[in-house]
Amino acid sequence: WERDTYIADYRFNPANKLIDAKLNLYVNQNSIDNQSWGTKYISDAKGGDVRNTFSFNLGPTAHRLTVGTDFVFEKSESELTDASDTSNDSRNLGLFVQERMTLGPLGISLGARFDDYEADFGPHNISGSEVSPNLRATYEVVKGLTAFAGYGQAVRGSGIIPGSWMANLDSSATLEVTEPESSEQYDGGLRYNIDGLFLDNDHFIVEGTLFETKLEN
Repeated sequence: WERDTYIADYRFNPANKLIDAKLNLYVNQNSIDNQSWGTKYISDAKGGDVRNTFSFNLGPTAHRLTVGTDFVFEKSESELTDASDTSNDSRNLGLFVQERMTLGPLGISLGARFDDYEADFGPHNISGSEVSPNLRATYEVVKGLTAFAGYGQAVRGSGIIPGSWMANLDSSATLEVTEPESSEQYDGGLRYNIDGLFLDNDHFIVEGTLFETKLEN
């Protein structure tokens, strides 16, 4: 098994609270060579992430608003012994917005993500789009002690790993997958964060979290 990864990362953060831009581009190349069976599987994924964070104040509240997009295109090729080579494609385009607001000891974060996806499962294809919201709140009960709770949704409608499994699907296979994989998560807990607990320059954090995640498809 061989993997090559290439990453380009660019940041731009001038003396302007309205500009904190990030650009990330990557290429992942995977190759699995099964010498016992004389088969080879190759997967190429190309993706990126572009975002900007706007920082500003409205009255007594401080805000950090992040908007951006990310994308990934993946292609898997299977070279089989009987010369019946196969290929599968997958893509996902995401748009997201996240707002973080603080008002004294209270912090609120809310946002949403839109995903437009398409994936091959052998000769079968699924595609669609989903919106995933999230909400989170924090409150500093006393100095250093913060209570937090959150809710979030996520979807995964693309992805062709493992390509070796996809190569075995043909038109006679019954595809039960018609919806993307989706999840819901609830969590809450307490975090204690303090400087100078034992020494002037030390930093101490302890956190306890209770969460529940539900997966479908």
